[in-house]
Amino acid sequence: GPPGGPPPLPAPPPPEAAGPLPEPGTPAGGEPVQLFTAAQRDPDGKPAEDGAARRGSPLRLPRAASLDDPLALMRALRPVGRRSIGGPGEELDEQLTVERSIERMVTTPVLRPAESRWLDLALVVDTHHSMLLWSDHVDEVRRVLTRSGVFRDVRTWHLTGTAAGATPMVTRGPGGPPRTPLELADPAGRRLILVLSDTVAGGWREAPVQGMLRHWCAHNAVAVLNVLPERLWTRGAVRPVPFAVRAERPAAATRSWQRIPVARRGRTGPGRAAAAVVPVVGVASGSLARLVRVVSGDGRWRRLACLRLDAAAGAASTPADPGPGAGHSALEVVERFRASASPTAQQLAAHLAAVPLTLPVMTLVRRSLLRDSEHGHLAEVALGGLFEDWEDEQTPQEVEFQFLPGVREALLGSQLRGDVAAVRELVRRRVWEFVSRNRRTGPDFSATRVTTGREGRRRVAEDALPFAVRPPREPGLADRVVRVRHDGMPEPQEVGTLLTPRLVLTVGDAQLPPGTVAWVRPGDREIPCRTVWSDDAVPRMLLLQADEDLVDPAVCAEPLGLLTADGHHVLDRLRVDGRTDQGEPVALTGAPAPHDGARNGELVRLSAEPESWTHFRGGPVSENGRLVGVVHTVWPHRMVFLLTDALLEQRGFRAVLEAVESEADTGTAVCLAVLPGADGIHPAGSSARAETGAMLVEFMADLGVAGRLSGSEGDGDAPLLLTLDAPGAHAKAGRVLSGLRAAVLAYGDRRMDGMHPSLAVAVGIGRAEAERLVRHPAIADLLRRTASGSLVLALSHRLHEDLEGLFGYPARLTLERVGDADEGWVCVAPEPVAESLGQVLQEAGPLLDLYVDWPTCARVAEEPEPLVCIGIRLPGHERCLAHLGDEEQREYLATLAPGAPLDFRGTTFDNGLLPRLLTALGPRGRGPLRVGPAAFDRAYFVDDWNRADIEFSGRATFVRAVFGGRAGFSGATFGGPVSLDGAVFQYAADFEMSRFHRAATFRRARFRGSAGFKEAVFLEDVSFGRAVLEASADLFAVQVAGSADFTGASFGGVAGMSGAGFAGPVSFASTSWRRGLICSGAAFEGPLDFERATFRGRVRFDGVRFDAAAHSAPDFTLGRPGHWDVQERPDGTWDIGLVTTDTG
Repeated sequence: GPPGGPPPLPAPPPPEAAGPLPEPGTPAGGEPVQLFTAAQRDPDGKPAEDGAARRGSPLRLPRAASLDDPLALMRALRPVGRRSIGGPGEELDEQLTVERSIERMVTTPVLRPAESRWLDLALVVDTHHSMLLWSDHVDEVRRVLTRSGVFRDVRTWHLTGTAAGATPMVTRGPGGPPRTPLELADPAGRRLILVLSDTVAGGWREAPVQGMLRHWCAHNAVAVLNVLPERLWTRGAVRPVPFAVRAERPAAATRSWQRIPVARRGRTGPGRAAAAVVPVVGVASGSLARLVRVVSGDGRWRRLACLRLDAAAGAASTPADPGPGAGHSALEVVERFRASASPTAQQLAAHLAAVPLTLPVMTLVRRSLLRDSEHGHLAEVALGGLFEDWEDEQTPQEVEFQFLPGVREALLGSQLRGDVAAVRELVRRRVWEFVSRNRRTGPDFSATRVTTGREGRRRVAEDALPFAVRPPREPGLADRVVRVRHDGMPEPQEVGTLLTPRLVLTVGDAQLPPGTVAWVRPGDREIPCRTVWSDDAVPRMLLLQADEDLVDPAVCAEPLGLLTADGHHVLDRLRVDGRTDQGEPVALTGAPAPHDGARNGELVRLSAEPESWTHFRGGPVSENGRLVGVVHTVWPHRMVFLLTDALLEQRGFRAVLEAVESEADTGTAVCLAVLPGADGIHPAGSSARAETGAMLVEFMADLGVAGRLSGSEGDGDAPLLLTLDAPGAHAKAGRVLSGLRAAVLAYGDRRMDGMHPSLAVAVGIGRAEAERLVRHPAIADLLRRTASGSLVLALSHRLHEDLEGLFGYPARLTLERVGDADEGWVCVAPEPVAESLGQVLQEAGPLLDLYVDWPTCARVAEEPEPLVCIGIRLPGHERCLAHLGDEEQREYLATLAPGAPLDFRGTTFDNGLLPRLLTALGPRGRGPLRVGPAAFDRAYFVDDWNRADIEFSGRATFVRAVFGGRAGFSGATFGGPVSLDGAVFQYAADFEMSRFHRAATFRRARFRGSAGFKEAVFLEDVSFGRAVLEASADLFAVQVAGSADFTGASFGGVAGMSGAGFAGPVSFASTSWRRGLICSGAAFEGPLDFERATFRGRVRFDGVRFDAAAHSAPDFTLGRPGHWDVQERPDGTWDIGLVTTDTG
């Protein structure tokens, strides 16, 4: 090997020397957890009944998808999805019904002949035993064709008798009575027949099968849908040849298609009849789309592979198959496979050697370990001569394929004994992680979960192979280790420990002033970081900070535990994590020993000697995941590390950590990653990327939104990143999205002759999320197929979860998942989704923004889970009121007097703190409790608020406060403006007989218990815009002197407004009542808006007075005959009742 590199591996032992290997997967402090296939069988095919066998519990696991892109297949079928008149029965003509009803002033239904899909599909599935390999694939194809919605009817038939010398027949189901294939032909010519097969059976080159196909081709459009990739078609019994074909009318019989062999020698001479052919296409969107276009009858020539239905030619074209492994040793079989297989297929075969060969397990291995692989790579392995023949009578649920004798060992035997165990552990661990991560609905399969082997009712043979093993719980910090390169060094020589997603603790030799740049490699990318702290020792400890997340924030979601020197004497072994030259994780352990007083420690008796190609300097020394120190000196047999105690003694080090913690608590940036497509035009000397960057700069300036744009230089393929910082990051992103499409079109018209490129826009929390999502292959594929000037909009999984259930999201958008469960979502509907998402973000911004603009207590509460306190620090103290000591709290409360201003933003009131505070503010004698200006934004009231005699003399704000107990403000007086926007009332909220002298807002508030406003008085405006009242709402005799805004409010329980009086305009636009509204004797003296309001349940307006200038009932009663009972009383009041509840 090269100097300084790892030593070469010794020659591998022979396969028979490997012997049984210990099973990995025993978690620290727990039993191993392994997954086995459900049916373990002996060589004779009988279930294992060994009394000494292990036992486990049965469970069902979701199958991994075999099809790579089912949505693309559905899109490929669209050309034959048109509708035609002539379906059974009649259907309602909605447009004519509306027009006729308006003309006659009575509901007049108008019927028209029903429309229906015009084409049937007969899916004929070859049941030759070779097709057992593709049972999952066949089922998924059938589901896609059935669910596509483009066919009038989809029927599945089973084709038997495709073996050599047999007679082909069809059945309606497995094991059903045989029927003549002639039944499938439709003389009306409105049927597409797809034969799903691998064409491996010998009968495909014989006259009976070809005669059956010729008969079908005489009446209908027929094609063979080959489950194998096109590069493997030559391994079938027949070999397709390319033809140019076209059809002049839809669903024309295949025999009538015009066809010309692409190869000149295949063309027939004058006077000779052309041989009948049937097209062959693969289960891929591009191949299927070409066939569908021909079937649609568009008249264009297209190149398709076709089978000549000439039995003599077919028989001569394919040599006889000598059978798997005939006359060859296992090593020769493997070498022959490797000589013809692709590198990916070779990798897949090696991985499959570690697991049992059942259909769902093979697909799981492919999906979990080779994400870029295709179904065709599994086909290469299956047809590569590695498997034994399997029986014809087995069902797909029972079949377990077997390698030829010695092949499994040969695939693994070229490895060292330890490497064989590592391969097995890797495969089974990755499958476990994939199964744990992907909980998709749909088809599943049976498996057996084994822990101790002594529990459960299902037997598992002792020699059975598991296909998944729970990985051991690693106590180290390998996930937090990154490589660090200082200026002047060509490659990283140190490593560092991630304290946060952006903060790295490492070492260096030179004195580095603040701001000096170092380079961090968390993976393949190198990211610049600036020095924010260093100590005065040699070597120096350094803190490096990046402007973007270096890893997924989930890696550092839990604070890094620090273990101080007090506990070191009880530790037997400590772990050190590092990296190799190639960036692979490496670790060793050592025994701690005292060194240089209390500042440093030493590791001796190392588990392995550090090599020149491993890097531990700057690595974390840990015990059970807690940081003990940082390595700064490495010798062959020992290491010296700085203890965490010495770090925490450094004031500068503590200050940086506190600043980062405070910054992390103030909110999170929202990032838009923008990637222009390859379409459109741009001025000479420029590029689509540069023009998009210029457009964004101009757009942001016009919009007046501050943001940071990066990546606009050069012509690379990296996306442009628009970062919008807190506060208000979500709302800023919403404003940008709302106006982006119009800005793209306007800029394109002025600068690019109306041909601005299409844009992919991914919205995420932080730059890493958005950039990773916009680079996803699914987004790139959509971008290629999007028209110029259009947007492909995606949002990250974390943002999707944050928005779930807020303001109509996601119902206002049509979303599809991108990739794995945690990767993100893409908007697929044709409507202007950017504007819809922009509106949701703007509305949700105030509820999602974590930014606080006050100095916080930042105390970490450990129970029930680590949370950083956002309570405001009291003047002269380092803590909020809730976290002062008992004596300090008493002293502070003693300084308060009636009418004092209060600022307890973010403070938690529990354990009687709120009653103590209100008592301190109470009068010395009799009288109400008076409070000056009060700020309780983001406060959390565990204690009940229950004072009926309180008076707020100034502004009172409870924005996004949470009332975990009862909120009793009955009889309270609010002398200044009051805001409870976004407040959450977990239980009853009582504002009965309260008086609001200035404007009051309850926008986006959520009342989970009953909401009482009986006889409350609002002397100015009041707003319940988009509030959610989940239980009953009592607004009896409420009086509002100004405007009342209930726009978008949702009343989940019965609402009462009897006796209410509204002197100003009232808006119930988009308000919903789900269980009824009782409004008797109410007066609406100003304009009233019920646009898009929805009513359900019992709705009564009895004796209600409306705006006298209107002279009619409000608009929500007009144009709905039969739904509302509207009566005007002699005194000018109205009785209105909802007769039916199916309208809004």
